[in-house]
Amino acid sequence: MDYCSKPEEVDKNPNALNIMLFIANGNDDAFNFIWRCWNFCHVIDDLVDRDQPVLLDEVSRELFLFIETICCNPFFQQHKASLLPLILNACHGWVTGEEAAAQGKGYSSALKCSDFVIYSHVAFLIGGWAHMRAIDQIRKYDKE
Repeated sequence: MDYCSKPEEVDKNPNALNIMLFIANGNDDAFNFIWRCWNFCHVIDDLVDRDQPVLLDEVSRELFLFIETICCNPFFQQHKASLLPLILNACHGWVTGEEAAAQGKGYSSALKCSDFVIYSHVAFLIGGWAHMRAIDQIRKYDKE
């Protein structure tokens, strides 16, 4: 089972799967890329925050699936020149957001959810500006 398909993860983000399907707009490779990103980001965040238990097997599985995706996924391979810098930016934003949260900064959640730039860019690659703008709802429900 994917990490974000677990009942407690679905409870936190009940629309995540449907929004990822909407973003991918029928492109299975794009969906697999963003779904793997979503799962990996959430398992790592939970592991670091320790706000809920994460099993070693879950972390290992999501790590492998994410690496497999960036190595083998045709959508990622086609767009890696634009996607890899966004993954870097999301990683940096997450760290900066965690540091800001530790200091009580109100803007920390926006930084911690920097993976949104990956999903919005995939939406743009799939369907252009209008499709990218249509996914703003993702920001309204992500509860880390």
